[in-house]
Amino acid sequence: VGQKVLARPLTTWAVTLVVMLPAAILGLGMTIFLHDTIAEMPRSTPSVQTFDLISQKFRAGELAPLTVLLRSDGDLGKSEGLELIDNVSRLLEHQRQMLVEVRSATQPLGSSDPLRPARLDSRLRAVDEGFSKMSEGATLLRDGLTQGAAKLRTAIVLEDATGISLTGTPKPKDGDAKSSASASDPILSGMRQATASLFGIRGESKPAEGNDKKKAADDPKKEKPKADDPREKMLAELNRAADGADQISKGATRASRELSSILNDPVGRRALDRLLITPETIRENPELLKSFAAYLSPDHRTARFDLVQRERLGSTDALDDVLVLRRRLKEYLGELNEATIHPRAVFTGPNAQDADIRDLTDNDQRLTWIIVPVGVFLVLLLALRDLLACVNLVATMLLTYAFALGVTHLVFVNLLGGVGLDWKVPYFLFVLLVAVGVDYNVFLMTRLQEESRVLGLRAGTTRAIAQTGGLISSAAAITACSFSSFLFSPLVSLRQLGFALVVGIAVDAVLVRPVLVPCGQWLLNRGRDRKPIPPLTSSKSLGPLTRVSD
Repeated sequence: VGQKVLARPLTTWAVTLVVMLPAAILGLGMTIFLHDTIAEMPRSTPSVQTFDLISQKFRAGELAPLTVLLRSDGDLGKSEGLELIDNVSRLLEHQRQMLVEVRSATQPLGSSDPLRPARLDSRLRAVDEGFSKMSEGATLLRDGLTQGAAKLRTAIVLEDATGISLTGTPKPKDGDAKSSASASDPILSGMRQATASLFGIRGESKPAEGNDKKKAADDPKKEKPKADDPREKMLAELNRAADGADQISKGATRASRELSSILNDPVGRRALDRLLITPETIRENPELLKSFAAYLSPDHRTARFDLVQRERLGSTDALDDVLVLRRRLKEYLGELNEATIHPRAVFTGPNAQDADIRDLTDNDQRLTWIIVPVGVFLVLLLALRDLLACVNLVATMLLTYAFALGVTHLVFVNLLGGVGLDWKVPYFLFVLLVAVGVDYNVFLMTRLQEESRVLGLRAGTTRAIAQTGGLISSAAAITACSFSSFLFSPLVSLRQLGFALVVGIAVDAVLVRPVLVPCGQWLLNRGRDRKPIPPLTSSKSLGPLTRVSD
């Protein structure tokens, strides 16, 4: 193998890279890994079967609702705090792509319809209806007063003309001869009875005292001024009351028109879509106290929200939704100017915990990708004292890792239809492959340096491959067989990890260590190739140089 590889080192190196790079690019491009315990277990597991039943009969997110705690420095049980809870509930309710239901103190059953009458728009609609009724009532009052004033004016005219007391003025005295004479007049008496019948006066009325105009004209001292006439005062009061009723009607009509224009405008409806729960509202709806007890802490400083997610427990989409909800709620609370409440939101629940674990493992993995290669590079540099050789070895180890990860994704996801790779696969694959591969490469490179100093770069590399091949290949086979036991596990994550390790170790032993590393070493050092040191014995006893490589 060594002779054939180094016969065309550049071509061999390029072909090997062309074979490995597509899968390696796929492996390096993977950024999302599963933290899904449900997908990891076999479908025959009792808990998985029960979960599938719940997903079919109810909703997938019902099994593990996402819990949000809203903490504040003020009292969330008062109108200001309850409005904040309602605003947060409605904000979360609008996340229809991620959530199917939001339960809180203001909507314990997942709907805000029961508290619709307590919203400002509903309250102002009731005020609008009140103004409309006030306008109608004031119009009726004005018309009634106007009609009453007209009747009173007619009664006064008739009273002055006929002497009949229609407005309740004092009756005439017995000594009034004129009135007595008029009372005995049958024509005048008939007119009085007809007028009394017209205005609904029962019984026969007698002429009022001092009602004779002629007598009043003869005795002007006894005639009272019109300003003191109670009938005129009553008429003036009726007219004034009619004017007031007219003003009330016009004001109520104008207020109703303004409220209607605000309530019927989309901007006005959005501005007034706010909740206002007062002590009167709680007295009218005592069931609110039960929801407060369930979703508010006893000190009213912490409010709980239960969110039913659309995606199932542990899925990648569900974990991504947790991060989006956190960011949006944080931005919303940060924009509020609540000087006394200072709201803060925290998330908990299985999906929130898995999202945090995913972030932690991603950070650990990125840190591992930096620390491990740097550490290996420094150790190799101390052992080999060859900078270019250390760069070549670290690069080939990273290539082996990316290739194994890409091939595992192709097999388990693209061919077998899996959801994705478990988060433990890239984490442990990287550590174990680097740990195993660096040992094999140290064996190879140490022997290669020794042989190259004696035989030259090409012949020394060929002999190093030949001398270390059996040992490294045997060790790789044993390690690969050990990790292949993971393939028989019922857990998908262990099967994926075992497959990735077997592929990585096999590729390292068969392709990378005997082909890619020697070709790369020769290409990096071919300009510094030394002539072989003359052997101590004669060339006849050693034979051709080609036999040494054998």
